[in-house]
Amino acid sequence: MIAQYRPKIPGWSQPCHCGSNKKFGTCCKNRLPGFDIGNKYTQACADEAWEVALLAARADITQYTIWHNSHTAPVIDREDISGYLLRVDVGALASYVERLQWLYARTGRLGGWLDTLDRLRDNIRHRSWYRKIAYFRALHLLRPEHDPSDARRELKKAGPITLKETDVELLQIFIDLEFERLSFAERLKYLDRILDVSKDLGDQLQYRASKAVQYFLVGDTGAADELFFEVVTLGRDPENLPLTKYQNHMYVRALQHLGMLRQDRGMLEEAIALFNDVLIDGSWTEIGQASIQREIAESYKFLEQWHDAELTIQIALDLHETPIDRIHLAEALLYQKNVTRACAEIDKLNFEALKSPGLDDYSLAYAAIAIWSEDRARLETAKKQLEIYNPSEPYFRERRLNLLLTVAEGIAKQKLSQQQKDAITPKGGVLGFLSRFVMVQPNLGGIGLNFNAIFEELAKRKKPDSPPDEVVDK
Repeated sequence: MIAQYRPKIPGWSQPCHCGSNKKFGTCCKNRLPGFDIGNKYTQACADEAWEVALLAARADITQYTIWHNSHTAPVIDREDISGYLLRVDVGALASYVERLQWLYARTGRLGGWLDTLDRLRDNIRHRSWYRKIAYFRALHLLRPEHDPSDARRELKKAGPITLKETDVELLQIFIDLEFERLSFAERLKYLDRILDVSKDLGDQLQYRASKAVQYFLVGDTGAADELFFEVVTLGRDPENLPLTKYQNHMYVRALQHLGMLRQDRGMLEEAIALFNDVLIDGSWTEIGQASIQREIAESYKFLEQWHDAELTIQIALDLHETPIDRIHLAEALLYQKNVTRACAEIDKLNFEALKSPGLDDYSLAYAAIAIWSEDRARLETAKKQLEIYNPSEPYFRERRLNLLLTVAEGIAKQKLSQQQKDAITPKGGVLGFLSRFVMVQPNLGGIGLNFNAIFEELAKRKKPDSPPDEVVDK
C-alpha cells in the first residue's frame, strides 16, 4: 500500500531548517523551491549574485529537510525501507550543505559556520548524518589558521573510520589527518579503500598518484612508474575528456612525476607547458598560482635549468610567501653555486618553527648548503638538526643518513672533496620528489581554485538525488 504524501512543514515560529538561527516564517518559508530545487542557486552563481545564491542554498536545505521529514523520518526505524532512503537523503543534504559552506566562505561568513553546523545537526536524526556533520566540522578546522589537532578531535566524533568505511569523504579526511601516523601497509590499504568506494575520476587520479608516491618513498620505483602511467593513461582517455580543472591538475602532476622518474625531457617539457595552460585560465587564487609555479619549478630542476627554477620560485614567493618556497629558492641558488645567497635565504627560516613537510625540506637543504659552505659552525648546526630530524619514510631516512655522514666528515676534516659535494647534490635537486598528492579532495579551495572554478567543478559532479515521490507502507 502506498502512503499519502503529507509534507511536514515547520510552523511559522519554529527554527528554520537552513541553520540561519531565524524563524521559518521570516526565513525560508516564502522561498521554498519545491521540485525546482537547486535551480535558483545555479542561476545566482552563474550571475555571481552571491547573496541571492546564499538565500537559495538555504532554501534548498530547508526544502530537502522537509522532504526527508515527510518521506524518510516516519519509517527511519524500519531498516527494510529506510536504508536506501537514508543513504539518498544524507548524500543529497550533504551536497546542499557543502554548497552552503562554500557560499559562507565566499561571503565572509565562515566565522559562524560551526554554529550553523550545530543547528543543522538535527535535520536528519540519525547517526549517519551526525557523522557527516562531524566531517564538515573537521573540514572547517583544517584551514591553515587552525591546529590540525582540533580537526582530529572533531573527526573522532564520527566514530572509528575503518577499512570497512563506505563514506568516501570520511575516508579522505581521515587520510589527510592521519596519514603520517599510519604504516606503509596501512596507507596502501586506506588508499585502496578509497579507490574501491569512489568511482569519481578525480579520486581515481589523485589516489592512484598517492599510491605511486608511497611506493617511490620505499624505493619501489617500478610500482611508482606503473601507477603514474595509469594516471596519465586515464587522463588521456578520450572517454574521460574533457577533464575538469581539478582532474586536469592531477593529470599534469602525474605526467610530471612520471617524467621525473623516467628522466624524460619530453614529458617534463610537456608538463611545464600544461601547467602554464592551467595558470592562464584565470581560475586560481594567488595561493593556487604560487602552488603551480612551484610545480613548474620542479620540472625545471629535473631539466637542470636552475636559473629558470630560481625565477619561477621567486614568482611563487611574490604571490604567496611560504617556508617551502623559501627553502626551494635556497636550493636553486645552491645548484647555481651561489652558496652565499643560498645561506642567506635558508637563514631566514627557523628550524624549530617548521613542521612536516617543510621540516623534511629544510633539514635536507640546510645540510647540503652547510656542506658546500664548509663553514664549521653551520656544519655543527646541520649535524644537530639532522640528529633531531627522524623521518619515517626510507627515502628520507637514506638521504638524511648520507647527509649526516658527510656533515660529520666535514666537521672532522674541515675540507670536503668536490666528489663528496657533488654526491649530496644529485640531479633533480637535494629535495627532489617532495610534492604532496594527499589532499582533502572536497576542499577544492585548498588547491587554490577561486569560487567560479569551484562552481564549475560542482556543476560537473552528479547532482544531488531527489527523494522518491512515494514510500512503501505495508
